[in-house]
Amino acid sequence: MFKLVPILLAFAALTHADADCEYDCEPIYTIQSDPFNLVLISEDPSLDGKTLSACHAGAAVFTLCPTLSEEGAQYPVILTHNTTDTAITNTFGTQGILSWTIPYDPYPIDLSVLLQPQDIVPLSIAQLAMTYSGDGSLSFDNNDILNFQNPITWGAEKPGMGEWTGYYRWWVCFTYYGTGYVRQTLVWGTGVGKPGKFGAFFFFGRC
Repeated sequence: MFKLVPILLAFAALTHADADCEYDCEPIYTIQSDPFNLVLISEDPSLDGKTLSACHAGAAVFTLCPTLSEEGAQYPVILTHNTTDTAITNTFGTQGILSWTIPYDPYPIDLSVLLQPQDIVPLSIAQLAMTYSGDGSLSFDNNDILNFQNPITWGAEKPGMGEWTGYYRWWVCFTYYGTGYVRQTLVWGTGVGKPGKFGAFFFFGRC
C-alpha cells in the first residue's frame, strides 16, 4: 500500500560550469542560476535523499519522478532557477521559474516547470513543458528549500492581497497523466493538509 509522502525539495548545486543561454533565450527570466538537482527530503526512507528525474509524459512534456523509480528515470534532471532584475525577494527567497534544457542536437528545447491543476482532485501535477512563463513564484529559502509564494489571504472571510508567503506543499504519489502514464511523481497540494485519497477518470491513486 502506498501512503501519502510529504516532501521538501532541496537545492543541490552541481559542480560543472554555468549553463549558457544560446538558443532562443527566455525573454523575461534572464538571470540564470548555476545548474542543480532537486533532492527529496522526506520521513519516508525510501525517498529521502533521492533526486528527481524528468519522466516522459507526452510531446516535450515531462513529469518529475524520483530517480530510479522507473526505467525512464535513470538520471537526475539538471535544472536552473531563472529570475528577473525586478523579481520579488523576501525571507522565502527570490521568485522565479525552474527550467530545463533538453540537450537535443542541434536545437536544444527549453522547458519550464508548471503546476498542472486537476479538475476533480485537490492537487496539481508538476510538469516540465514548453513555455516561456512557467510558474514564476517558485523560490528557494535560506535553507535552499523550494517553496511556492502567494500573496492572497485565502484564510480570510473575504480574501484579499496580503504579504507574499512561501508554502511547502510538495508530495509524491502515484498519478495518471495524459494518455496513460501511471507513475510515482511530484505533485503540489492545492489545499491545507494531505491531498487524501481520490479517484477520477484522468487521475487516480492515493498520495
